[in-house]
Amino acid sequence: AVTTSKRVVVMMGTGSLGVWSASFSGSQVSIFGQNSATISPGGADIGIQILSGNAYIRGLTIQGVGVNATNPGIVVEAGATLGLDRCIVQANAGGLLVKPGANFDVANSVFASNQQGLFGTTTLFGGVYLGGSAPSAGLHRLWFNTVVNNQGIGMVCNETTQVLTGMLLYNNVGGDFLSCAMDATSKWSSGKPTPSSGSSDITDPALSSTYHLTSTSKCKDFINATVAHPTDDMDGDARPKGTKLDCGADEY
Repeated sequence: AVTTSKRVVVMMGTGSLGVWSASFSGSQVSIFGQNSATISPGGADIGIQILSGNAYIRGLTIQGVGVNATNPGIVVEAGATLGLDRCIVQANAGGLLVKPGANFDVANSVFASNQQGLFGTTTLFGGVYLGGSAPSAGLHRLWFNTVVNNQGIGMVCNETTQVLTGMLLYNNVGGDFLSCAMDATSKWSSGKPTPSSGSSDITDPALSSTYHLTSTSKCKDFINATVAHPTDDMDGDARPKGTKLDCGADEY
């Protein structure tokens, strides 16, 4: 029950909601997940759809039905703003779809094992599609996320100047990214596309089953601590833990 004086929603427990579609007016509305809070869209459903306004979402899992899914886990419509933090978006038909004209700030989140999604009639993506205009037009930031094992291109950007910082991209069918300005703080799979330098090549990120880094991961201590970064990771652990930052959603 969001009102002008009540701007926080807390969701608790698995299977707490099948789908969620909302429009907001006024100041930001914050949605917090606790105790493994999960949104579980059916085959033809969108998990979360932000129609308008400003929403900040933290700590939710958006879990689709795998090969039977036909819509993305999260859709942000033109004119809306999404802040996403510490979320897991998996097994949908595309993880996150940000339509042209929407704003976004996405950090510490995992987009994994999504089926191939579709924007419009021809644009295919697996993990994330960013349809925003030039970054100077609004808040367009996607940093320190993990995009792995998606059945389509991991990251697709409509705007070629869209910078992706501190990313971990691996084993996404069709390539790890397309038309995005991947910077030197990110790691991605060899040949998908070919990394700009050897330091960006990652043949195996050594992730656990819960998308955390393990002791042999090449993402550990990969980024200078002077690079702008979130203050914590997907578990709320402080960044950095050592003298350097790790790429992806988890700080080992």
